[in-house]
Amino acid sequence: MNRKKIFSIGLLAIYFIMGVATSQAPRHMASDTELSPVNINHSKHILYYEPFNSNKNNWPEGQFDSIEHYFDNGKYIFSNQATQALSIQNIYPDKVLIESKDWVYETEFSIKSQEQNGTAYLLWGKNGLDFEGFGFSQENNQSYIWHGKRVAGEWTGSKTAVNHYTKNNTSILLSVHKVNDRLDFYLNRRLRFSKPVSPFAGNELAIAVEGQMDVAFDQITLKQLQFLNDGKSYSTDRSRVNYSEENKELVPMRKVGENYLIPIYINGAISAQFAYDQWTADVIVSEALAERLIKSGTVTDWIGEDSYRLKNKSIAKSSRFILNTLKVGKRSVQDVECMIVPNAKAEMLIGTSVLSQLGTYRLDTKNGVLVFDE
Repeated sequence: MNRKKIFSIGLLAIYFIMGVATSQAPRHMASDTELSPVNINHSKHILYYEPFNSNKNNWPEGQFDSIEHYFDNGKYIFSNQATQALSIQNIYPDKVLIESKDWVYETEFSIKSQEQNGTAYLLWGKNGLDFEGFGFSQENNQSYIWHGKRVAGEWTGSKTAVNHYTKNNTSILLSVHKVNDRLDFYLNRRLRFSKPVSPFAGNELAIAVEGQMDVAFDQITLKQLQFLNDGKSYSTDRSRVNYSEENKELVPMRKVGENYLIPIYINGAISAQFAYDQWTADVIVSEALAERLIKSGTVTDWIGEDSYRLKNKSIAKSSRFILNTLKVGKRSVQDVECMIVPNAKAEMLIGTSVLSQLGTYRLDTKNGVLVFDE
């Protein structure tokens, strides 16, 4: 074999080794480097994919007081007009994400108007209450990216101002990428910051909108970067379902574990979620929700004279007090007695005795709605 031929074979070997090394190397992106798009054609990597142009994954539609979800021109619209409300839609992948492996979780969306103030989120967490999240916010014509946690209804986190994303209907891509022991957060495929991986609070995934904002979601992808076994690729076979009932009021529910969580507005100040429990005679509130209500200054009527110490060491005047108003959908009830219970299984538990005061109702578990007769 002559020298020229040996040299050519050597070059080919070097190129091959470099190619393999590059394809296997984890991404350590600089902030001015773009992230390659997720390749959805590698179906064995995909745990969940929803392009929203056909709603194969059966996302719900409906109008619920100040919140509306519907499809328009191949996009899934979140219209949230309640300043303090967080509207969540869960994602149920057929396979559980392997937390220890590398993964990508992303969504693409646009916001109707730069005049709107609110946040669009990717969320991952548990129990419908505790989440870690990555979001894009608009406040007074300024754009931000946001990362933090929502625990017992309270957000903690930090935000960073970003430019050039305030034009109406500009496409925005949020991506969270786990690489080894860190999370990388990307805005429009550019690395914005990284943090160490913290243990998952649970296996619930969601997209959400908070504040007064109309958001059009284009797609959601959840991808496990390691190859999975054959036969485990995600399949979207379910047909689109539009759910409505004539002369009925519908309030959305989310099943979390064995409970159905339903949005509620308390004392005209606090948005929360209650779990329906037919065996609960009294209204029960968690210590975290009681603390939020007390801080809001809307609790004025206490029952009894025995003080109650909350977990944060603050003192409530009693373990029982009166809720001035409870609003579910468009219906409300006044002057409801409640009791603080440590380790409550939800922010609030409400039984038949209180819910029936709002009108004739039934829980449609198949379609995920609480139905009131008009």
